[in-house]
Amino acid sequence: MSKSQTQEKSTDKEVVRSHDLPDGGWGWFVLLGSFIFTLLIPAIGPCFGILFYDPLLEMGANSTLTAWIFNLNNLIINFSMPLSGSLAKEFGWRTIAFASAIITTLSLVLSAFVSTPGYFIFCFSILNGLGSGMAFTCAFMMPPQYFDKHLGKAQSTICMGISVGQLIAPPFIRYLQIEYGFRCATIIIGGIMLHCCVGASLFQPAERHWINKVTPLLPKPQPPPSVARRKASLFMSTEVMSGAGSLVTGINDPRDAQEETKSCNNNRLCSVMIEVGRNMIRSVTALKTPKVVILCLCGTITINSLINFYVFIPFALESAGYSLSDGATCISVGGLGALVTRIIMAPISDRPWFNQRLVYSTGNVVMSLSVLGFTFMGSIWLKYAMMIVFGVGLGMNTTFYLCIMVKYVGLDDLTEVNGASGICVGIGFIILGPLLGMIRDASGSYVLALCIVSALLFLPVLMFLLMPKPQEEEEEEEEQQGYKENA
Repeated sequence: MSKSQTQEKSTDKEVVRSHDLPDGGWGWFVLLGSFIFTLLIPAIGPCFGILFYDPLLEMGANSTLTAWIFNLNNLIINFSMPLSGSLAKEFGWRTIAFASAIITTLSLVLSAFVSTPGYFIFCFSILNGLGSGMAFTCAFMMPPQYFDKHLGKAQSTICMGISVGQLIAPPFIRYLQIEYGFRCATIIIGGIMLHCCVGASLFQPAERHWINKVTPLLPKPQPPPSVARRKASLFMSTEVMSGAGSLVTGINDPRDAQEETKSCNNNRLCSVMIEVGRNMIRSVTALKTPKVVILCLCGTITINSLINFYVFIPFALESAGYSLSDGATCISVGGLGALVTRIIMAPISDRPWFNQRLVYSTGNVVMSLSVLGFTFMGSIWLKYAMMIVFGVGLGMNTTFYLCIMVKYVGLDDLTEVNGASGICVGIGFIILGPLLGMIRDASGSYVLALCIVSALLFLPVLMFLLMPKPQEEEEEEEEQQGYKENA
């Protein structure tokens, strides 16, 4: 069971305060709140091409503009994550979760009235990116504050929420559009996102549920009675003087209190911005070792490629003569494949014989081959089959990305390396996404663009061959070498 210890000084003794994570209790309700977030928020990304298909055609947006709108949204999602952590230190995770739910809802409601690319970029790319990034951070950062032994199950449950959302959202969105049209359907979806406030209400501060322990240490030597009386007298006089001063200030000049409050708020805002800057600097400096660079590049290429593949699906099927409902079904069955894979992998992933690195790389191979199959298969049923296979590879790859990161860099550097990965992924969205859009516009066909996506998904497999040994193996070799030298 995870423990945290702090030393606190009092006037007569020193104590060690420790706490155990509850590993249950209210943590299950927190997990339910995180599941609500991951069920709703991530479903918008894969459904972007379905949700905004009609307004993009009405605006005459080409593939390059569509890629810029979508990938700018993902850039802001990744860059808003460090901001969320710093804001949570000042205002609490529940406050940030409520704010993210409201911002996401507002962005979708405003997007229902989209008419120009600039307005679309503001409503979806910026507002939705900010709200979604904050929501992702809250959903994944709350369970580790409540769970220790059951943390693996908790994280698997959160990831299953993403798959369930991807399974349900595409046909549901298409149904709303057929019944009510684009504008009403988008407003309804925005209203559904407001249910994240229910999940946010469950994010109670973890300190309320920690199991606190107090261990007294050796008592300090007491001062003589005369010295203690003098200290107590001085303390009381100081308190009385300060209390009287504040009372007089509150009565005679209320403007000073307002200025003091405003100054405190400004200081809190400045501290948040300074903390965000420090987090960004620490994340960038983590890219100084080859294994961190390879990890970040593998994550960047994989995530950018698979998400842009989802955006291409409805447009590629429409150009081949299929309907938008067929595109929704493709995305949905892909989510089904990922869900089943994650359910199967969860109970066996911690077994000694299970090779997470091999499964991670195999997932890239499966996704790469399934994209090629989807591109050249003529029957819609064969395309459905390829999307199920793609979902299997997606579940194999993305489930173990964080685990692979822990194996190679260790827990001490995980926060900085994860931040560096987020920055690289965000930058990749404004490079790879628009580049794929320009390739499609230049060639006039989705076949070439999808073939490049397939090649990009296979590239991390080759990059992993250049990967140095994981930190765990390096430490074991150092220990063995030390034993040999001592012998």
